[in-house]
Amino acid sequence: IGGTSAGMAIQGQAYFTAQNGTITSSQALLDPYTSNFTVDTLTFLGNDALNGIITDTHFDNPDRRGRTSAFLGRLLADLNQNYKGIACDEYVAVCIANDTARVFGDLPNYDDNAYFISPNCALSNNVPETCSMSVPLTWDLGGEALSVCRIRGTQTGANLFAMNNWKPVNAADWFYWSVNHGVFQETPGVEPLCLLNAETGASLDKEITITNDNGVLSVNLENPNYPLEMRIFDLSGKLIQAHTLSANGDSIRLTEFAHGTYCIQLKASSFIYQQKLVF
Repeated sequence: IGGTSAGMAIQGQAYFTAQNGTITSSQALLDPYTSNFTVDTLTFLGNDALNGIITDTHFDNPDRRGRTSAFLGRLLADLNQNYKGIACDEYVAVCIANDTARVFGDLPNYDDNAYFISPNCALSNNVPETCSMSVPLTWDLGGEALSVCRIRGTQTGANLFAMNNWKPVNAADWFYWSVNHGVFQETPGVEPLCLLNAETGASLDKEITITNDNGVLSVNLENPNYPLEMRIFDLSGKLIQAHTLSANGDSIRLTEFAHGTYCIQLKASSFIYQQKLVF
């Protein structure tokens, strides 16, 4: 799939049909049900590599970040399904084989990128706050509604993205996208921290509670699955502390922590869970 081809825009399981003409970001955000906002999921090409995905093109000019956000918001609001997005700058290609996407472009001669976009799975009940006819879209959730991984395109396709667990294999940048009353915003982000099946990368229906009481972390897990390996990282990815938990209510006293935001990772045989905590 590539950023210059109209064919890319119809390869996903969901797609923008353009049957009433094209739509700009501003039009889509100001009214996500305007007449030329036509998104469909009827089987067209049947590309298994793009199941659950909508694509977009020419991402550098014009700016289509807003309309792609609106596509995903509409799909979620109408179908109650978390579709993901893949979008390319012009002259960028994403080649997918064996659940791995390889991004081709002309870096460093040009700033060529592909974007892998999903509703932020670290947020509970992640749905648009407002997605109604003739009303500007709001999908904000503290400015972190959508989690976006930007992969640079090189002539050799050296930068990869794993489709099966929706994570970069090597170099990547993360952003948050959000929409507030029809106004799109992009801010620096981090890799989303989610409850995942360790083998498939799919979200798990499991309740985990981590509490912080004056520097003492306690963990409780619905349907216990112990032992758990607990690791604490700073946002640069540096490992700060590691422990093994054996039962609900086990507590850990944090040592030598500066105030800030940290990533807590719990790992068992059947799942990996990550959560941001502010100490």
